Amino acid sequence: MRISFFALFLLHFSAAVLAAEELVVPSKIEKVTVFLNRAQVFRTSSIAFPSGQVEFVMEELSPFLDPSSIQVKGRGNFIILDVVHQVDYRQPEPTREPEEIQRLNRKIRTCEDSIRIMGYSLELVQNRRQALAQEKNVLLTNPIITNVRGSDTLPVLRDALLFLRGKLENIHIAMTEAHQEEDQLNAMRAKIQDRFNSLVQYRSTLIYAPDQQPRPVQQVRVTVYSKQAGSGKLEFNYTVGGASWNPAYDIRSAGPEKPVQLTYKALVRQQTGEDWDGIPLTLSTHDPSLMQEKPVLPIWYATYFQEVQILAPAMQMESDKSRAESLSYAGAYSDDSNLDIAAQMAVDYTSLAQTFANVEFTIDLGYEIPSDGLDHLILVQEKELAATYRHFLIPKLESESFIQARITGWEDLNLIPGMASLFYDGTFIGRAHVDPRVFGDTLNLPMGRDRMVYAERKRLGSDEKNKVLSGERSRTEKWTIEVRNNYPKAIDIVVQDQIPVAGDPTIKIALIDGNPDRYSDADGMLEWDITVNPGTRKNWTFTYEVQWDKNRQLVLR
Repeated sequence: MRISFFALFLLHFSAAVLAAEELVVPSKIEKVTVFLNRAQVFRTSSIAFPSGQVEFVMEELSPFLDPSSIQVKGRGNFIILDVVHQVDYRQPEPTREPEEIQRLNRKIRTCEDSIRIMGYSLELVQNRRQALAQEKNVLLTNPIITNVRGSDTLPVLRDALLFLRGKLENIHIAMTEAHQEEDQLNAMRAKIQDRFNSLVQYRSTLIYAPDQQPRPVQQVRVTVYSKQAGSGKLEFNYTVGGASWNPAYDIRSAGPEKPVQLTYKALVRQQTGEDWDGIPLTLSTHDPSLMQEKPVLPIWYATYFQEVQILAPAMQMESDKSRAESLSYAGAYSDDSNLDIAAQMAVDYTSLAQTFANVEFTIDLGYEIPSDGLDHLILVQEKELAATYRHFLIPKLESESFIQARITGWEDLNLIPGMASLFYDGTFIGRAHVDPRVFGDTLNLPMGRDRMVYAERKRLGSDEKNKVLSGERSRTEKWTIEVRNNYPKAIDIVVQDQIPVAGDPTIKIALIDGNPDRYSDADGMLEWDITVNPGTRKNWTFTYEVQWDKNRQLVLR
């Protein structure tokens, strides 16, 4: 018996010693790293711990927290024993009704009280009418009155009738007054009832639904142990969904022979359930959603193509008539004194770090990024790039020339694919997609049209004839191109045109003259590199011949 009590004492003592004290401590976001998809949130909590074991609870975190990504470390004279993620389902606190609904409820209760009091008043009036009716009945049926009626003494009869008439008159007056009072009470009660019904109906149109469901609260619980009381800090981070960023670029040119100004921007958005209030941001080109393991190549078989015949439904119904028709497939804010001081730019606070797997832009400014899912613009960096400009003319399609900027030195900018807004000579000219994965050493960007340089293309002649001995027919086409430069300086221009490409072995196409600087039989493209002096024009011709089977119709498409 003594052993059992001793064991029970040890059990309770051990439980009291091992049970950790639970303390809820606030935490704040120190910084955020935003990936192309998701974000990493870094938080800190200042703690004061007693001697022994204690469990600190950091809560009200993002509902999109990834529990497997939680990392915790501490600063102070304590040992971290355990880290646990937990969802605490909080019962909703009683909510107070909106003021408008409270006013309506007071009016409704007043109407209810008035209707109830009206009911009591009506009951009194109805009881009075009933009592008067009974009094009248007793008076008329009283033996004294009935015996007097049979009396042959005239004075007695006269006195009785006078008495009866007086009493009945008083009773009728009282009954009429009671009836009138009852009608007034009924009318008043009906009005109050209508008012009551209107108030109740209007209240039903007001949306008020107090939260009846438990609210999930994300928690990180950290158990620490220390031999003596002290203070310290817990630092923890986790990954959340609902956050991302993508690049956007401004490319500005002040005109020919001027460098290009490239502005690297980021559009940051988040719906993590946590507002990022005045915190430093790091933008990372890493995408945690992508597979991180090395892919495995499957076996690649070489085999013969097998045509599979599939009958259409209508053909299946008539399969007995024709088996030849089928379908085939193959698996397809400052005062005036400071107005002359240039404002600093956000890009002055950005530093770049190249890591093993990605590029990170750290922005040492406090940004307000609420959890609203909207795009918030952040300037990342700016750079001036050397550029040369070329005019392109394609007179077969457009008479006006197009300017192209050839940009070099862009490789160190760590660009990722995104849309760019293009500005030329202070004018917005459009948007273009920038994808460094498909560029070489030079980045070619369109800079819009130029009406000062234009071209005209005319047909000079077309000669078609039959070749009797060969059974072929030939056509010779001659075209002229004239280029005009209205600038007060010489302009280097690339002119592009084309001749047809044979789509059948029996068709032969040859360039007779034109002397292009570049010509390809494969695509029929012609290019001339020309320089046109200021205020002058330059023209030339090119001729090509097409030969084909004279028994067949030639189609140029």
